[in-house]
Amino acid sequence: MTFNQRLTIYLCLFLGLNSTLCANELLECLGKEETLLHQKKVQGPIYQLNQNLIGLFSTHSELKVESNILRESCENSNSKLGTSVILLKNMALGRGKIFVGNASTAGSLGKKDIVQAIPGLLFDYFSGLQSLAKDPHCLDQEMPKLLAIKTKIKYLESESNSDVLLSQETANIKSIFTQIENLDKIYEKCSKRPKPTSKSGAN
Repeated sequence: MTFNQRLTIYLCLFLGLNSTLCANELLECLGKEETLLHQKKVQGPIYQLNQNLIGLFSTHSELKVESNILRESCENSNSKLGTSVILLKNMALGRGKIFVGNASTAGSLGKKDIVQAIPGLLFDYFSGLQSLAKDPHCLDQEMPKLLAIKTKIKYLESESNSDVLLSQETANIKSIFTQIENLDKIYEKCSKRPKPTSKSGAN
């Protein structure tokens, strides 16, 4: 996210500045999450995802998401997932269908850009989660569908239409985000795994 995008969102949140960006409730919601993450000193994959989403939707601020997606993403006090993660899940499952109505040519291009970005967002977020595990291979073993979709994105994203790629992985995406709700328990299992022993060479 650029400095100008960050400044505009802060002005929207705290000064009530009137602009296209300010009229975008999703950006306001993501900005509030960013502020909360700063207050709690949260870094890592969730913060990076938040920043990536703010940058992406700031570039296409003319697009509006469906009200049910907005509610689920922003009114999530009872969810173990935050705004950015819920939004990413809905983007991956709904793709271009998460947006309101028929858009102009520019809006249609914006939708295409966002859908095209989803596999990369998923890959970066999932890889970030993996980096937090004590054993770097543990998450792939505990969540085999995570490894499967990461591998598919890595090798097929450049060759495939993102909409097609994601539509083929709907069941796996749902399963992965359900498991992410219990990620603390998975990390705990990973921490209890014995460290791999290195083979010593013969003298």
